Amino acid sequence: MNGQIKRYSKKLDDFFSGLSHTDWHYMPCPLCGDGPGVEMFSKGRMQVTRCDKCYLVYNRYQPNDAALKVFYQQSSAMKNWAEFKKSDLKRQSNKFSAVREFLQSCNPERLLDIGCGNGFFLQSCKAWIPSCDLMGIDPSPEAVEIANANGLNVLNIEYENLAKTSIRFNAITAFGVLEHIKDPIGFIRLCKSKLAKDGYIIICVPNAQSSAFQIMREKCFTVCPQHLTYWDTSSLDKLFNKFNMRRKETYLIEDESGPIMKYLWGREPYDELSVPECREMLKHVQETGIRKDYKVIGIYQ
Repeated sequence: MNGQIKRYSKKLDDFFSGLSHTDWHYMPCPLCGDGPGVEMFSKGRMQVTRCDKCYLVYNRYQPNDAALKVFYQQSSAMKNWAEFKKSDLKRQSNKFSAVREFLQSCNPERLLDIGCGNGFFLQSCKAWIPSCDLMGIDPSPEAVEIANANGLNVLNIEYENLAKTSIRFNAITAFGVLEHIKDPIGFIRLCKSKLAKDGYIIICVPNAQSSAFQIMREKCFTVCPQHLTYWDTSSLDKLFNKFNMRRKETYLIEDESGPIMKYLWGREPYDELSVPECREMLKHVQETGIRKDYKVIGIYQ
């Protein structure tokens, strides 16, 4: 797994370092519009900044829309990412299962998964909530083809196209989507407009208050140019409060104790370790009790 992460990171660096300065631009805080805030650290051209008005963490100097479109549609990094996801099913399953009990308790009549990829979450929902009418959208034609071949109702569209539909959903999920969106306020506004009465929006994002982000900073895997924002429960609450939505449930998930311990030992966080080193590291992890908090899931109504 670490080898795959390093190969993906190399392709990521190759793409974004190859962009010209005209492919990047400065942005104000996407939550409150203020700026420029306080720079926390940099990585390549990135300037990871904490807004000094609303305290959202975001990348102040980011790729423009045209560069990001090329990245998502044509880069070898994204092709490598798709392969990485195929081999990462255990982590994906653990991430999705965090909301299993909630979905079963509310048993939504209709659910939309935004950025559904090849439909792994929707496939899980078929077993968890069999009576639910499931739908997904994703901008990747390859991922949508796989999902459709597996019998799922998935459309190859951008989320903005949802404005054209009159369908309302009892639950809308977006796992690993919000951090890629340049206009998070517009995104949540559109999602809420497609909710049925008393519906839920379920968001999963990398956690800006996680041990991994706070300790490793620019070495943390989630710090990359296509991630434009870094959320925590407080900033998510501020975003959803703009639409009179309140957090009903919170889940902290995913363990990054291995990379953290390697970093604290002076190693690269995603290096491979020998068997004796792994045993020693496991002992230290158990002693330190680092939390599973790499990502946060918020359920809002």
